This record gives sequence, C-alpha cells and structure tokens, in this order.
Amino acid sequence: MAIMDDSGWTIDPATLREVVTDPAAAEAALARADELDRPFWLRILGRLPEAAAETQALLARPALGTDPWPLLLHKSDILRWLGEAEQAAIVIESAWPQARSRSRQGQAMHKLGLCWWEWGDLDAAARCFELAVTLREPFDPPAEVDWSRQGLGRVRERCNFAAIVLAGGAGRRMGAGGMDKTAKTAKTAKTANRGNAGNGGDAARTAKTEARLADWPLLDHVLLATAAARRRIVVGPRPTRPVLGAPEFCREDPPGSGPVAAIAAGLSALAPEPEDTVLLLAADLPFIGRELDQLRQPVTIVHRDAGAFVDISGTINYLAASWRAGSLMRALAALGDPAGLPVRALYEQVDAAYLPDFDAISVDCDTLGDLASARQRIKLHTPGRLPAELLAWPRLELHSPS
Repeated sequence: MAIMDDSGWTIDPATLREVVTDPAAAEAALARADELDRPFWLRILGRLPEAAAETQALLARPALGTDPWPLLLHKSDILRWLGEAEQAAIVIESAWPQARSRSRQGQAMHKLGLCWWEWGDLDAAARCFELAVTLREPFDPPAEVDWSRQGLGRVRERCNFAAIVLAGGAGRRMGAGGMDKTAKTAKTAKTANRGNAGNGGDAARTAKTEARLADWPLLDHVLLATAAARRRIVVGPRPTRPVLGAPEFCREDPPGSGPVAAIAAGLSALAPEPEDTVLLLAADLPFIGRELDQLRQPVTIVHRDAGAFVDISGTINYLAASWRAGSLMRALAALGDPAGLPVRALYEQVDAAYLPDFDAISVDCDTLGDLASARQRIKLHTPGRLPAELLAWPRLELHSPS
C-alpha cells in the first residue's frame, strides 16, 4: 500500500481524507507506481472512475485472486469517496478473512472507522479507530499508527464528553461461576481468590467485570463503547491484564462503600467543568454502545440535568445515564456522605429525562443467566459469525505479533 512520503499528499485533519499538496509530485508518483498502487494515486488525484475501473479489472484477474487484500482496501476507499460509505464498509467486512496479521486487522479497523466517520456515526468510528491503534501500534510504521490516533482524536473533539464507569460492584449474584469465567481455568480462579483474600473483596468485585461475553471481558465491552470519550475513569480494581484503551483507574474511599461513593470518586478524578457532559455507566452493559449518542442528547440537545434509559417494564437503569457535570456535582453535594446510598437518590431533585429502551440496549449482566441470554442474543443478531470489531481484540497478544 502507498504510504505518505515526499510524494505530495497528506491527511486533512478536518475530513480525514488524503489531500494532494503537490500535484506535480503526485502525478510523478502515479507515473512510476505499479499496478497495485495506481488506484491509490488515481483516487487522491480525483480520478475516481479510472481508479474504480482499474481496481475492478485487477480484482477480476485470476492471478491476483489469491490475495485480494490491497485491492479490496482500494475498492473500499473509492466507494467511500464516491459517497457510498455503507457499501465501503461491506467491502472491508468481506475482506476480513484475508486479514491474517495484526497489521491487516488494524488497517481494516481504520478503514471501517473512516466509513463510520463519513456516515456520521461518530461512536462507531471511535470504536474502530481505538481498535486500529491497539492493533497497529506494535507492528505498523509510527506514521500509519498516527493516522488512526488522528481519527480517534478528531472524533473525540467532535463528541466532547467524558465517561465514568463503575466497576466495583461485589458481583455476588454471579456466584463462584462468575470468577471461573474471569479466569482461564477453575484452578486459576481459585488461585486468584486466595491471592486476594483480605483485600476488601477485590477478587469478587473484579470477577463480575471480567466475566467473558464473546470472549471479551464485560469491562472492555463498555470501554470500547465509550471510545469516543475524551477521558474514561474506571472506578474499581485495576485488572492485571492489559485493558483496552488505557483508561484511568481510581477507587471509592473506602472501597466497597457503594455506587454513589464510587460516582463521587470518579467525578473527583475527572474534575470536569460544570457544563461538561459526563456518562455514568455500569461496567456490565455489553450492548450500550449502540445508543450512546441518544443517551447524551438529553444533556447536549435538550439541556436537561440528566438522562437515563428505562426498559419496557418501567425499570430505570440509573447507571446507563448522562449528566451535566455541574448538576451531578450539586446532586452529590446535596446528599452529603455518599457511603451506602442508592444511585436513585441522585435523581430525586433533578430535572431528568427518561429514554425508552425498547431494544434492551441498557440491559446489564448481573447473573450467569444474564450472561447466557446475552450470548444467545449475539448469536441471533450475528448468525454464523461475529462482527469484525468483536473478532479483533479478544485473542490479541499486545507484546508479540500473531
């Protein structure tokens, strides 16, 4: 694939598209490019019909059919530039079986991020860009990793919110099986339990957020969902494994003093401005990423103090919520000592909007039965395979190439 050098192009930080800075140099690069790189130069020079025709002709050649990866990336880029972002994303997903290295997986995630960016789904774009950075960083040239970082930073500028993720719940309803699902084996789980004896229950609290769904820890589902957040504060024990996205960790004081105390600790660590938008999320909401934009709207568009999802039974999930930071500060101050208080106490004196959650986006995983239901839900919604973004991370070894 062509890379940025002295050939007269760069990335426009506003559009995240390649732009020609020296037309003569770009034309010269096109003249000496091989047939696999010509579609790139034709595209950035604005000759999209030629780029599309040459790409399609190469894809039709049997000799090149054994590894169509670079041409499928070209095809996706051309479709995206033609305003067909959805079709471009479909091409990238069809190319996923050819992504047999971390570098290629990272490229695929980056290209999908660009598709979502141009389609206007900023949360989805951020998820892909964050995975792209994680996958590419150990293996790709720094300049290419920086393109993914640039995309992620641009999305975060546009979205402009922060997230506090509560990951310190005791997880008693998970039972011993919750710990088993956190570890590789039951033996490892028992060792972890013994090693955390006397630490205020950190082992049990970690177990719930580390329970696996689609081979992802529950915590990482929420961290990926909030990839567009400019900062993410996780209130709870820090896992011993690498954590997706390198969030900040803090603890309520004392540990185990309840969700309101955890919110207070997270807000103190965040130190937001009063007009900032802050999401309050439990760490066991694996499907929350699909509607974070809707969840922010009561604060960002309607200018309410807070917003939270309510399911079809009328149950409000107070930890699938958005807040204006100043309103949250005042609500916490009005409660006094937060230890042991229920989260609903924060909502009693504020102007909150309650959003109907018809699709169970805010469903949590409190029990092993909840986990089983979530697994079945994933199978039903993705028959035969998982989405590309779910396949990228679970088996990732951060310190060695695949």
